[in-house]
Amino acid sequence: MIENNMGDTTPFVIGFLEIIFSAVESLYNGLLEKRDGLEYYRKMMEACGYFKDKISLECAYVLLQASLFSESVTENPIKL
Repeated sequence: MIENNMGDTTPFVIGFLEIIFSAVESLYNGLLEKRDGLEYYRKMMEACGYFKDKISLECAYVLLQASLFSESVTENPIKL
């Protein structure tokens, strides 16, 4: 019977987990920033007095969410 030498995979696993952790941390920080921006613009929308009824304010809020959380950076006109 021939045994295959698989080597020590520990450094690979640790390195890969560090990459995953870094990506998750970056995503989390980005979402926190966008959440803060969403709250800021929501307050501005409510305070401006432009939206006379609740339905138009809610529609604008949905559009704001779509703009802030869109996947494409080029489609996001709102700068945080």
